[in-house]
Amino acid sequence: MGFDSPLGYNASDEMFAQQKRDGLACVYYIMYMQIAKQNIKSVFTILLSMALLLTMACFASCSKDDDIVTPEKPETTDNKPISFSGSMLEGKAVTRASGLEEIQTSFTVYGYKNDAFDSGTNSYTSYQTVFPGFVVNWIDNSAYTTTSNTSDWEYVSITSNQTIKYWDFGANAYRFFGYALGKATDDPATRIVPVTANASSTPVTLSATVDASSDATIVAAPYFTRLWFSTGNSTIYPNKMFGQPVILEFLKPFARVRVIFTFAEGAQIQHSSLADIRFRPSDATKQIPQKGSVTATYPLTGTETNETITAVPTDYLAAITQDYWEGTDSDPAHLIWYTVLPGEQDIYTMSVNVEGEAKTTFVPGEYMDWKAGYEYTYIFKILEGGGIIFDEVQVGIRNWEDAGTEYHPVFNW
Repeated sequence: MGFDSPLGYNASDEMFAQQKRDGLACVYYIMYMQIAKQNIKSVFTILLSMALLLTMACFASCSKDDDIVTPEKPETTDNKPISFSGSMLEGKAVTRASGLEEIQTSFTVYGYKNDAFDSGTNSYTSYQTVFPGFVVNWIDNSAYTTTSNTSDWEYVSITSNQTIKYWDFGANAYRFFGYALGKATDDPATRIVPVTANASSTPVTLSATVDASSDATIVAAPYFTRLWFSTGNSTIYPNKMFGQPVILEFLKPFARVRVIFTFAEGAQIQHSSLADIRFRPSDATKQIPQKGSVTATYPLTGTETNETITAVPTDYLAAITQDYWEGTDSDPAHLIWYTVLPGEQDIYTMSVNVEGEAKTTFVPGEYMDWKAGYEYTYIFKILEGGGIIFDEVQVGIRNWEDAGTEYHPVFNW
């Protein structure tokens, strides 16, 4: 008996059964395709979400790096001891005349590392103490007997709290500085000048009361160091690489000054005709500083990477009254340097009697800023007819070697 199928066909029972099977298969196929489409949409949605999350993370990272950027750091090398050397590095053009060990066999060192840097302000923002005032002693022929001693200078176990220190190659920067005491003299009235250290805060200061009025008091004065600073960058600091021995540059907290007279071509005037030389501040209420307290200041953070050495004078020299003259057969030499305290000066006046007539000239204040460790030569030219002019100033760097007068274009031991 025939009847209408649910699919709208008139068929026999057998035909209807086949159509029923075929119809169900079609329905299943349609349902499968719908599910497949939904799955594809779901996968696409997941992938899109992941991409958006990665993009947002990248933007967040970039935004953070724009605020504080840590400079590229050297590859980390573990267990490289920090050591100190009294010699110039290999390949330096200048040969040192003397090592610190020939003047003083002990010094005190302070060392710090910077562990954060703000590129926005170009400033080092924090530090850690590495050497809190360690004593370093010269022990002859002891180099390489310990891992912390590469040139006879040793700090490990000199006092009970002094342990070996290692380089942190991930540090942003290192800073070292210190001082050595002066030498005792045969004069029992001349004592070695002590140094007062304030290392409890930043910046660190080293202070002493000094006297530049005699050879004995100059010898008794301490040596301060330049600030050794390095980021470990081999291009900027090729002689201050992390892992190499630290070479500190010592200097007395004084400057030296001399005056020289030259004679213009055609000037028929002899050096012996010069008299009553006076080189002094133009302000009559001021004099030349020779005694007082000096302070070396060492920054640990911020943008500054150099030391400053300042003085507070308590006693003075009235005037420089002798010129530096190498001499002739008829005019004996007098190789006179004047040792003074560092500091900015005002305008200076040179007055001299030339063949019985007083002559005067001036040196602008911009040429009168005396830095510790430097030598200043003021050259005055006597003109044809007897006039005088300030000709030039020459600046050299004093190698504070007690044994001689040689000086070099760089500080060294």
